[in-house]
Amino acid sequence: MELDQQPSRETVLDTLTRELTPYLGQTMAQAAVETHRQKLGIDGPHITPGQLDALLAKLGAGLVIFVGRERTEVIVRQARSAVNSLPVYS
Repeated sequence: MELDQQPSRETVLDTLTRELTPYLGQTMAQAAVETHRQKLGIDGPHITPGQLDALLAKLGAGLVIFVGRERTEVIVRQARSAVNSLPVYS
């Protein structure tokens, strides 16, 4: 899939925040997503599949502290599924 046919970066980040909010709270979920986005240098209009993988890995590493490894794996899969089910814009 070409980058211009993917959801916007902000849409993806909002989706990840929404998926993490039940476990971290709104403020902490937003901070985690934004901090890792910045550290990974995700600045373009879209997030590539590789960037999404890296972002989910970083978020998952922090989430383990709060919910444990098994639950984190489920949450990360759900977050990936939510992003993958976003409508595509061209």
